[in-house]
Amino acid sequence: MIHFSCRGLSRGRSHCLSHCLSHFPARLLALGATLLGLAACSSAPPQLADLPRGDFRPVQRYLETHIPQLMQKHDVAGLSIAVVDDQRVLWATGFGQADAATGRPAAAETVYRVGSISKVFTATAALQLVEQGKLSLDQPLEQLLPGFSLRYPDPAAGLPTLRQVLYHHAGLPRDRLQGFMTPQPRPYAELVTDSGTDQLIAPPGRMFSYSNIGFSLAGRALERASGEDFSTLLQRQLLTPLGMRSAEFAPGASATPDMARPHAGLAPASELPLRDVPAGGLNASVLDLGRYLSMLFADGRSGDKVVLSPASIAEMQHPQNGPEASSRDEQFGLAWFIGALRQPRLAPAGRLLQHGGATVHFHSQIMALPEARLGVVVLANSSTARGVVDHLAYTALSLAWQSKTGRPLAEKPPLPPLADTEPGAAQRAALVGDYMTPLGLAQLREHNGSLRAKLGDDELPLRLHQDGKLRLHYALLGLFPVDLGFIGDIGLQPQTVLGHAVLTGDLYGREVLVGGRLPDPVDLAPWRAHLGRYRVTNAGDDQSFFDQVELLEQDGRLIVALNLTLEGNRRALLPLLPEGPNRARLPGLLPAYGESLRLDADGSVHVSGYRLEKVQP
Repeated sequence: MIHFSCRGLSRGRSHCLSHCLSHFPARLLALGATLLGLAACSSAPPQLADLPRGDFRPVQRYLETHIPQLMQKHDVAGLSIAVVDDQRVLWATGFGQADAATGRPAAAETVYRVGSISKVFTATAALQLVEQGKLSLDQPLEQLLPGFSLRYPDPAAGLPTLRQVLYHHAGLPRDRLQGFMTPQPRPYAELVTDSGTDQLIAPPGRMFSYSNIGFSLAGRALERASGEDFSTLLQRQLLTPLGMRSAEFAPGASATPDMARPHAGLAPASELPLRDVPAGGLNASVLDLGRYLSMLFADGRSGDKVVLSPASIAEMQHPQNGPEASSRDEQFGLAWFIGALRQPRLAPAGRLLQHGGATVHFHSQIMALPEARLGVVVLANSSTARGVVDHLAYTALSLAWQSKTGRPLAEKPPLPPLADTEPGAAQRAALVGDYMTPLGLAQLREHNGSLRAKLGDDELPLRLHQDGKLRLHYALLGLFPVDLGFIGDIGLQPQTVLGHAVLTGDLYGREVLVGGRLPDPVDLAPWRAHLGRYRVTNAGDDQSFFDQVELLEQDGRLIVALNLTLEGNRRALLPLLPEGPNRARLPGLLPAYGESLRLDADGSVHVSGYRLEKVQP
């Protein structure tokens, strides 16, 4: 799976796919942004001329000019950043406002909801308990969590383990949306017996499937192994020893006066508490997270304290996904995403660790170069800041590395030239079809001897290059070529992965899984009586993620359409693959796997803990 980040979205396109994925099940999303919106995410960091080695001041001056400009362009209320060089903070400061209503400025000490960066701390605490002999990463969840019973239908698939949870290959669904964000969240421990599904969505170890549910289950396993409440355990065993003075795990915002207020763009807003605290409940400042980076660079030491052994630090950074997984050249550590497929200019810097986070209005990014002992944290309090924090973290880290080492960033590899011909008939036939991709449903169609890809409202030609691979192209008004960034650099080709027909892509010499080919449409006669509009009947006071749900038939496929309420009511169309008269699958990148939608005898639809009943034929 390719992880997209938006660095240059226009106003109004406040959420890209990676932001949406922090709120919704991957299969309950369509495009979080159009392809052209994502293309604007591809700006490379500058390479400052005559940058003195060991002198960070020119980088600081550049960022002090660049950051306010970027915030103004994208309506970001407040933002804080810290650059860490081994055991010292090179630079930490804030920009804009922690609270626009009172004019309180953002600072290095400002506390934010950091979202999924919380998972790094949950994984770290799990390794601490492993070192204490209280836990084993390779124990099945069934042994760690009495009452947990999710399995894949094929008995040969095996049981999911805690290790697989920590690198998102356990086959668990992404979320149970019912009760995910609500004024009075129910205990996440209930997910042990009620995850909103009755089976795993993929065989354990087979497929990357990002899961908030998984990390909440991990948090519950930590509680049972330690005999302590999760938040208390993390405070005693990790946050306090690291000197993270303002950090805490909680369902909602911290009571500290340094807590940033959430903003919808520039407008002060409010945000509901979160049920899945181990997956996304950390409140912290950039200085707090900088303390964690310094511990990472010191092989587990923080001052005179040993927080984690060097062996455990190495294990967190070690790629966990092996050849049996579908991830191709993407690598996943314990909680950390490893490598920079989209960022080839940082290749000389060695291994890159990164993790982003998001709630409805807060966005975060943490990146680290362990070999150089350099890291960056960027936190923001606006719904519009997803692309901004990603871009700034990458830019600041790249320039800090350039400054520390005196070495230039790598040049972006050139693309092979265009071929003089269109793809041949056999190549076109091998590619034509419908695919599930990180950008949603992609339809590849033949058009006058060429190929075109339709993604949402965008339709772009695929052009053949001299390396035999096809790439997306776009020309404004048919005349002016538009740089699609790394998206346009992906060289597509059909392959078979783990027995599934897929599109893979060559991206700067690395192979990535772009999407899985959907099976041919089936007879929809058993489902036609159920087409129509539905409403959620058990949402209660939950945060609204979608509304106006409709089941429809389009191009011979069963489609669920819904309005994404956090996307300005953007209409999303998602394919459903019927598996009999009362169950359909929301396909993943390997379409044979995915979350289930169940149809009851009374005509109600059940998905992710929600019950939907028909309101209009």
